[in-house]
Amino acid sequence: MPCSSPDGRRRRAGVAVSLLLLVMPAAASARAAREEVAREFSRTVPMRAAQAFQLEHQQGDVVIGTHALAEARIVAHIRVSAPSAAEASAASQQVAIDVQETPAALAVRTRYPDERGRNVSYAVDYEITLPETASLQARNRFGDVSVKGLKAEGDVRDSHGRLTVTDARGRQRLENSFGAVEVARIDGDVSITNQNGPVRVTEVQGALDVSNRFASVEARSVRKGAVVVNSNGSVLLADAGGPSRITNSFGTVEASLIRGDLAVLNGNGNVSVRGVSGAADLKTSFGALTFEDVGHALVAVNNNGRVGGRKVGGSAEIRTSFGAVEVSLVQGDVTV
Repeated sequence: MPCSSPDGRRRRAGVAVSLLLLVMPAAASARAAREEVAREFSRTVPMRAAQAFQLEHQQGDVVIGTHALAEARIVAHIRVSAPSAAEASAASQQVAIDVQETPAALAVRTRYPDERGRNVSYAVDYEITLPETASLQARNRFGDVSVKGLKAEGDVRDSHGRLTVTDARGRQRLENSFGAVEVARIDGDVSITNQNGPVRVTEVQGALDVSNRFASVEARSVRKGAVVVNSNGSVLLADAGGPSRITNSFGTVEASLIRGDLAVLNGNGNVSVRGVSGAADLKTSFGALTFEDVGHALVAVNNNGRVGGRKVGGSAEIRTSFGAVEVSLVQGDVTV
C-alpha cells in the first residue's frame, strides 16, 4: 500500500503554494494592464446679461470660477481607460460635450456612450469660467464640485463628492449626499441639504438653513439667524446674529454668541449653551444640559441627565429626571 511521509506532504504543499504565488501576480498583472487615452474639449461662448449657466454632469470633478467678461470658457479634460490603446481611443471619441444656447440659458451636458464596454471606464473633469453675474445651476454625480466668486444666485447639487462654495454673493442653494459640504464667505442667504457627509459653514452675511444626517454640522459667523436640523451627528453653532433653532438627535449640541432667542431640541446627547441675548428654550435627554449667560427667560428640560448653569436675565423654569440641578445668578423666579 502506498504511503507518504509527513516530509513528503509538506514538500508537495510547499510546491502548491509556490505555484499559487506565481499564478496570482500574473493574473493581477493581466487585470492591471490597461491603457488610458486623454483628450481635451475647449470652447468659449458669449453670454448675455440675463442668461443662466446650466451644467449636467457625472463621473468627474467640476471647478467653476468667475471673471468680469461676458463669456463662458468651458474646458473639459476627457479620460478613458480600456484594455488596449485602440479601445480607449475609440471610446474617447464617443464622449461628447453638448453645448446648447437659448435666450434663457447656456446649457452644457456630458454625454457618454449609451452602450459601454465592460472593461472601459470614463471620466471628465471640467474647468469652467463664467461671467461673475451669471446665475448658476449645476448638477454632478461621482465627483467634487468647487464654485468660487459667483455674484449671483447659485443652485448646486452633487452626490458622492465634496461640494465647496466660497466668496459668493446672492442666495445659494446647495445639496449633496455621501460627501462633505464646505461654505465660506457668502454675502447672502444659504440653504444646505446633505446626508452622509459633514457640513462646515463660515462667514455667511445672511440667514442659514441646514439639514443633514449621519454627520456633523459646524456653523460659525452667521449674520442673521440659523436653523439647523441634524441627526446622528454633532452640531456647533457659534456667533449667529438672529433668532436661531437647532434640532438634533444622537449627538452633542453646542451654541454660543446667539443675538436673539435660541431653541434647542436634542435627543440622546449633551447640550451646552453660552451667550444668548434673548430667551432660551433648551430640551435634551440622556445627556448633560449646561448654560451660561442667557439674557431673558430660560426653559431647560432634561430627561435622564443633569441641568447646570449660571447667569439668567429673567425667570428660569427647569425640569429634569434622574439628574441633579445646579443653578445660580438668576434674576427672575426659579421653578424646579
